[in-house]
This record gives sequence, C-alpha cells and structure tokens, in this order.
Amino acid sequence: MQACAENLDGKSCTVITNSIHSADLLSNHTAVQIRLLGGKVDKEQRYVYGTSVIETLSHYYVDKAFIGIGGITMDGFSASEEEGKIKHQMMKAAKKVVVLADQSKFDRRYGYRFADWSLVDVLITDHWPTKEWLVFLAEQQVEILIPEPTDDKEL
Repeated sequence: MQACAENLDGKSCTVITNSIHSADLLSNHTAVQIRLLGGKVDKEQRYVYGTSVIETLSHYYVDKAFIGIGGITMDGFSASEEEGKIKHQMMKAAKKVVVLADQSKFDRRYGYRFADWSLVDVLITDHWPTKEWLVFLAEQQVEILIPEPTDDKEL
C-alpha cells in the first residue's frame, strides 16, 4: 500500500482510508484529499477498525479500491476478521477493485476469508506467479500487472 500512496504524487483525487500510515504518507501530496475513517485504533498495525468504519464505508461509492492483502489463495482472500470486514465493504463499494499482493502473499491463508475472486478486476504483484496461477487468473478474468522495477530501488 505504501508504493500505491507514493505513486499518487501530483494526481488529484480523494482517498478514503482506515490506514493511519497511508494517510500520513498522502498528507504530503497537495492534490490528494484524504478521508481518514474513525473507529478503534490498532496501534501496532496503525489502522482504524470497528463497526463505525464499516458503517461509514457502506455509504460511499468509489471508482477504484486498492486493497492490500494479507493472504491470497485460489479460494479467495484472508486477513484478520477486523481487517477483512473493512476490506470486503470497500470492495463492495467500488466500481473497480485492484488487489495489491507481493509474491509472499500467494498461497498464504489467515483465519478469516473475506472475499472471493468475483469481486476483483486487477491484481498488481511484484513477480509473475506460477503457470497454475496464471491459468486461474485468466479463468477469473482478472488482469495481472507487474510494475517495472525502478533504478532507485535496485541496490
């Protein structure tokens, strides 16, 4: 999610987030309007959760939802229950859902399954997945994007 926030530089948009870290990063971009959702604070993970967050999200219509994923399997997406409920609500509110998952998230499962592939339009990841995953994503009609590495990230 950090890379997503950093790449909004200069783009005029409104971002709705429950991530304190993302809101902090985005506060440096003058063209970005930030709506930080209110609720209980997870101090360790730096995000806001709870029924008030889900209730507020249920009233929004959004063009694109960028969803960071904890675990991704062919059965769907998983996270903690608190995170999962929020992510699911945002996915339901969006016209287009973009999942952000590096290769370490593939075939990883947490205790709470919050969504399946029917809600996803695009997957952005850092490496090409296995052939089995490529076939699966094609069957699900999910577009896959892998950003080109930039020179400043190569050491």
